[in-house]
Amino acid sequence: MRREGLRRSKPCRAARQDGPVESTQRAPLLTVVVPTWNRAGLLTGALQALGEQTVEPPVYEILVVDDGSKDDTAGAVQTFAETHPELDVEYVRRPNGGINAARNTGIATARGEIVAFVDDDELAPSGHVAGILENLAAHPEASGTGGPYLDAPHGGVRTCDQCSLGAARLPIIGAGNATSLLGGNMALRRTALEAVGPFAESLSGRADELEWFSRAGTAGHRFWYDQSLFIWHRRDTMSLLDMCRSQFRQGRSLPRSFALMGDPWRPRPVLTARYVVHGVRRRCGKGFILASRDAGSLASWLGLRLKR
Repeated sequence: MRREGLRRSKPCRAARQDGPVESTQRAPLLTVVVPTWNRAGLLTGALQALGEQTVEPPVYEILVVDDGSKDDTAGAVQTFAETHPELDVEYVRRPNGGINAARNTGIATARGEIVAFVDDDELAPSGHVAGILENLAAHPEASGTGGPYLDAPHGGVRTCDQCSLGAARLPIIGAGNATSLLGGNMALRRTALEAVGPFAESLSGRADELEWFSRAGTAGHRFWYDQSLFIWHRRDTMSLLDMCRSQFRQGRSLPRSFALMGDPWRPRPVLTARYVVHGVRRRCGKGFILASRDAGSLASWLGLRLKR
């Protein structure tokens, strides 16, 4: 793993170095970890949003974990750090291993007592970090907090009036106790991370975080879910074909995740067919995207059965 410090207490360096970078700065209360892989353009937008928070350093730091990108991700982080000298920014590069491996690297590197996760295709509202801190201060019994995804404006794929591309939420009205959170909008106390252990690095895709929350729930941890703590989920840079391919890959992790939790996944051919019919009848891209996700899950499920 290669780690490069980009903190405001020292000049940005073009050369990377091995081993940890020591810092004399006081440790932040919260670290925002941004796992990324080959999406430097999207990452730039995510970082810009994180740089516009109402809470200022040294309360929080930004940690980008580059999961073996082949594009200029390092340059994008360097440029952001140089143009935002007031922010505490760090870049870590690791061999490609998937999002859970990148999350674990972020946890090991983060200095904050709270570790928040934001994906590279998301835009955090200006009050996001403040909302995390307020929720955890108000609910000291909670091991973490998070909220829903909302569609970022100007989506690039047509949907019907009833569908959205990037929105997702837990079945909780308002705010309340939850047994899990969404992977791209979760902030976890370090005490909980240490007690439950790392994310399963064999999982990278849809539901990759659920296995961790299953272990956390078994250990008695609960989380505070807040509908107002939303994050914008971007889909404006992807074509329908790109999104179908991406969701096929994402869907492949679902049966493996369920298998690790001891709850076997089962194909849903009738529901998959409904997705396709919805896409055709309503000229809705979401139907084809969901059908592609189910197709990926089916392919993975068949592979697991053939290995038995």
